[in-house]
Amino acid sequence: GVDLIFVPNTQELYPKEDRFSVIPPSNFTQRAEATARPTHFAGVATICTKLFNIVQPSYAYFGQKDALQCVAMKQLVADLNIPINIRICPTER
Repeated sequence: GVDLIFVPNTQELYPKEDRFSVIPPSNFTQRAEATARPTHFAGVATICTKLFNIVQPSYAYFGQKDALQCVAMKQLVADLNIPINIRICPTER
């Protein structure tokens, strides 16, 4: 079950247009699957970092269907010393 849901609005997460972002290393942004979405990993890395810092969870769960994103999240928390355990789960839709 779920005890609490955190649902911030866009204004709360992005209060101004000019802001810092998390820039993933080139081994993520230059891969074939990333070239069609050139800003995807920067956006994912930035929003996940913001949410991890706000909520400070013990675990974060990601669907295994997007394998590169799962690898990116594991590297993100390791490289930035974010104390979260990344769990990869079967993707269910």
